[in-house]
Amino acid sequence: MIATREGSTPMGKLTTYRDKRAGLRAHAAALKSTAMTEAKLAAKETRKQAREAHRVELAEAKKRAKLEGKNADRKAKREEKRAEKQNKLDRKAAKRDRKAEKVHAKEERKTIKREAKILATGSSPRRSTPPAASTSTSWPRWSSTSSRAPSWARTTCNVG
Repeated sequence: MIATREGSTPMGKLTTYRDKRAGLRAHAAALKSTAMTEAKLAAKETRKQAREAHRVELAEAKKRAKLEGKNADRKAKREEKRAEKQNKLDRKAAKRDRKAEKVHAKEERKTIKREAKILATGSSPRRSTPPAASTSTSWPRWSSTSSRAPSWARTTCNVG
């Protein structure tokens, strides 16, 4: 008897079983291949997303670095201006101190000269008294219509 695929002999059943197994194996291989392809595509997509995220992150880092650089430049400029102002104030203060020292030294020389003169003449220093106030002070009297009178005198009431 010849074994056929659809025969009823045990050999026919074996052949059918082998065929079924081969078909299943082929199907499994196809599924595995499809799964591998899908996995590869997913990995490829993940790598693409990671590259894009990295590119965005680098762009943001570059932008932050640029901004920080600008801020540092501004800060340095402010610091430089502050130092200039302080330097200018210090120069002014030094000039003021030199002037004050000059005046003080001049007065000191005057005092020494005066004391030397007094010692040389051998007399005591004169005490000067302020002159007595004069009682005959006459204030100018203007009429309110006088053209020579100051403006405040022309606008006020003429009392008199």
